[in-house]
Amino acid sequence: MRTPIATLSALFVLLFVWSCDSQEEVLVPDNTAPPDATISDIVVESYVNRTYISVLGRKADNQEFDQAFALLRTNNLAEADRATFVNGILGSDAYYDNQFDVARTLHLNSVDTTTIRDQIFIFQIGLSDPAQSAFHDIYQAEIDRLAAVLASPTELKAGTIGIRDMHARLAYNYVYDQINMGTQNFVISMFQNFLFRYPTEAERAASETMVDGFPSQIFLATGRSKDDFVNIFFQSNDYYEGQVRDVFSRFLFREPDVEELETLSVDYQQSNDFEALMRAVLTSDEFVGL
Repeated sequence: MRTPIATLSALFVLLFVWSCDSQEEVLVPDNTAPPDATISDIVVESYVNRTYISVLGRKADNQEFDQAFALLRTNNLAEADRATFVNGILGSDAYYDNQFDVARTLHLNSVDTTTIRDQIFIFQIGLSDPAQSAFHDIYQAEIDRLAAVLASPTELKAGTIGIRDMHARLAYNYVYDQINMGTQNFVISMFQNFLFRYPTEAERAASETMVDGFPSQIFLATGRSKDDFVNIFFQSNDYYEGQVRDVFSRFLFREPDVEELETLSVDYQQSNDFEALMRAVLTSDEFVGL
């Protein structure tokens, strides 16, 4: 016969098991999980070096590296610390200088600023010649566009233009036209350089018509000049999607998925903040290597 003590012990065990099985998961609001203390120094070091090389085209110097490592190591690569680290790079003069140099290399065949100034001087000679008065407006327009190219790094740093504006300037000037001579070459180069694809036949034909000064529609907008085409092109959804694809290709070595492409391109289009797009990628676990 079972003793009362044995019966009570068995009952206690059953009640304990039942209470454990019936417990529900409790979510504590504002309870952030602690950082992962298993992240190694190698991961942090690699992230610092990869970010500097990817964004500035060089490794961090000793002071830059030590400061970045201390910041990121303290909280084991916490997202807030990643953002602080990346923002420091994206807000530096070196970042804007490098953005201009990279774009100038890609879109103007590495033409240096001295060559651009020499070309401005040639147009100024024509502008001062009364015998060429019929071309003075053309010369002045070319001078203004080339001067805007030269001013891009300074204005990027001052925040008076963004990366989109710089791209438009690099694509609409005498040097770019000489590299991509003729309407068709110009149109195709625009799609390849900034959308990273060829135009469809319909897009090509409509774009050429507009660039040549006739009414046409491209990206659901109507225009009738090269000015109109450039303005429409760099405000189109396709341009912003192309820039998202470019950033993913450069830093993550892959194409964005459908959700990433839609979300980030809409965010960029609404904010015109290219650095926010860069920050989203450069602070991601994927880029960090987690």
